[in-house]
Amino acid sequence: MIKIQILSESVDERGGTIQRGDRKGETYHIRNQEGYVHNGHAFPERFQIALGERPAYPVGMYYLDPATVQVGDYDKIEIGRSLLLLTEDQAAAYLREQLPASLLAKVTESSVKPVKSAQAA
Repeated sequence: MIKIQILSESVDERGGTIQRGDRKGETYHIRNQEGYVHNGHAFPERFQIALGERPAYPVGMYYLDPATVQVGDYDKIEIGRSLLLLTEDQAAAYLREQLPASLLAKVTESSVKPVKSAQAA
């Protein structure tokens, strides 16, 4: 699962009136929170989470909810605009539900076995 880190509960809010196009004159209100995605690079990358009217996520580590992944235009996988995050407990419960028992047993076994260092081998 993709790990997301929230370092602050502050929310960037913007709003106003649409000035052009078919929706001219309509009001808009945008609320974003800053997050950091741990995607295998040397450092996490900063990005914006569109909150809509949802409350800000508390400071902590989260995992990307698989419900956020969707099939978009041209049958390509993409992340939806409404990002949903799972706490560690929610992510663990999801994995217990979704993973086959044989794979879950392997994951559980490997997490409790001590790892031998290269020097000890």
